[in-house]
Amino acid sequence: IALVSVCVLLWGYSIIRLTYLFVVEEPKTRAAVAGLSDTLVRARDFLPPMQEIQTIATDVFTQSDGQSDFYAQIQNPNTQYAALSFTYSFVYDDGETPRATGYLLPGGEMYLTALGVASQRPPKNPRLFIESVSWKRILGWEERRATLFDFPVSESTVEPTPNDARGGVAVHFTVTNNTPYNFWAMDVPVLLLRGD
Repeated sequence: IALVSVCVLLWGYSIIRLTYLFVVEEPKTRAAVAGLSDTLVRARDFLPPMQEIQTIATDVFTQSDGQSDFYAQIQNPNTQYAALSFTYSFVYDDGETPRATGYLLPGGEMYLTALGVASQRPPKNPRLFIESVSWKRILGWEERRATLFDFPVSESTVEPTPNDARGGVAVHFTVTNNTPYNFWAMDVPVLLLRGD
């Protein structure tokens, strides 16, 4: 009799528990799972808003042979996003320079140029036009930046070019690669501005 009463108690508890699970708990679980899509947290909601590339300065230098050199200084105000590629051109009152492509790393500054542009009249009111920017988030950029861009410049000199009636100059300098990487080639734009 004791064995039968233990079996009846265990079976009774099992039936009551299963009924409770299927009748009370399962609807709560289904509602919770259905509500997950409403409460998902998106990481981009916590990232700082992405800002457009900023143009710091734009200018044009007209030469006596009718050609003009355009330059613009730009800055990426985003510290976590790189502009992997973009298309740019200089627009002025009488036309537009050919389009070129560029890139800009997080928090970086650089100069964009269009050199030797032929025009009928000296270009006026140059503006930089940037389009088709492809952004990419780069994690840990601030930590890696110091080791990736350790290129000290030394022994720089600016000297007049001999036998040049136009007054040209020759720029000489040494760039040392202190990074842990071996670069095959590296473009080094040189801008000579009045003053320094």
